[in-house]
Amino acid sequence: METQTKDKISIKPEIKGRLFFNATLKNVSSLALSNGQDEYSDADIYRDIQGKPVITSTAFTGALKSYFEIHFPDLTKSIAYKYLFGDSGRQGKYGMQAHLILDDLKCQADSKTNIRDGVKINPKTNLAVDQGKYDYEILEPGAAFSLSGEITFRQGVDAEEIDKILQIVQSILKSGYFQVGGLTSFGFGRLQLEGCISSTGLLQKEKYIEYITNPAQFIFDHKVESIDLKNNNNLSVFKFQLRPTTPLFIGGGEIIADNADDASLKSDGEYILSAKSLKGAVRHHAFRIANTIHGEDVAHKVCNEIFGNRAKEEKQKTELTKSKFWTSDGVIHNNDKINSQSQVAIDRFTGGAIESALFATEPVWPKSDTYVDIEWRIPTEPIHLGLLLLVARDLMTEMLPIGGDKAIGRGRFEAIEATLDDINIKTNRTWSEDDLSKVNGYIQAFLDLKIIQHGAQ
Repeated sequence: METQTKDKISIKPEIKGRLFFNATLKNVSSLALSNGQDEYSDADIYRDIQGKPVITSTAFTGALKSYFEIHFPDLTKSIAYKYLFGDSGRQGKYGMQAHLILDDLKCQADSKTNIRDGVKINPKTNLAVDQGKYDYEILEPGAAFSLSGEITFRQGVDAEEIDKILQIVQSILKSGYFQVGGLTSFGFGRLQLEGCISSTGLLQKEKYIEYITNPAQFIFDHKVESIDLKNNNNLSVFKFQLRPTTPLFIGGGEIIADNADDASLKSDGEYILSAKSLKGAVRHHAFRIANTIHGEDVAHKVCNEIFGNRAKEEKQKTELTKSKFWTSDGVIHNNDKINSQSQVAIDRFTGGAIESALFATEPVWPKSDTYVDIEWRIPTEPIHLGLLLLVARDLMTEMLPIGGDKAIGRGRFEAIEATLDDINIKTNRTWSEDDLSKVNGYIQAFLDLKIIQHGAQ
């Protein structure tokens, strides 16, 4: 799509018709879209007056515009894009109102919500911050939302260019990686289009009046086509299929045994390895590796580039930045063995048991065929890939535990399968010369980071 300048705008005020469209979206991962209230948790999800979950049109449109700005920056300069999404005019002489109007996305049927716990972790000690516990409400995967809206067509607008953008929008929504709401770097808020976007076609004045008078009589029989977006992601993808070699415990789940105090976390009825636990462990381990090789200053810099900058927590003067590392909850497959395990807190001074300190947990006890699928997505920066390859090596060889009770041997894994894009990175394999060259190149780029940052020593 060619970029047009402000001087070439030929759109006139006269309206030649309106197009109405609808579609159905499902959240394929947990959704956290806070309404700013704390009736059920510290961060409740947004609901309509009937109490059903809602994705606000502003949140959805903002996420869609952000996706375009990241993956299609040239397209955002076009007149057709500005016509649909609006232009403030800050960069030029004229502004333009948005001609794409979306309704709030309402949940079509009953949906399941849940409350998850979280705790702030000190990045230096890897221990919980005092009074740092919080909780937040989520919408479990599988809820269906109605997407509907209209586009106003004025004289002079290029309908073909508008249709091309709609094709891209449909392909983005079909990918299953479009996200809205909070905690998106933990895989939350993934929406996926069911079927395709359907429309009434362009309705002129008489038909438009008929539609708003009796919309039920109109058939949405115009289908938007999809296009291939594989070359627009600019992301590298790590995929792991891991086998737990020890019991796994991610707290916050529903307790089964009468004597248990805490249980493993579930989502949509399945035990999971939560993305928040995974990302926290990966970041901490990446920092340890970078700190050992390059020192604390460089380690902070490279980890902030990958995982986002937590300047307020670490009292640094640098600006906050968004995480470029994306991961998702990992469902623990082929597991139905849950037994409680009793423990007792020990007085560190005397070495004896603390009075009334007996407690029990319900970890996930793996079977021989238990496995968990995990996916990471990050930009294709060789330095970052090199560091994460070293983290992945330790994750696949039982050196990087995930979850709670790590001190008593829980949360360790070995690799069944593992890939980085088209490279098989499983440790016990014969490497091709091409794959070995790529992997060594990424790791060497990370090892040379000190020279790049500070010059030859």
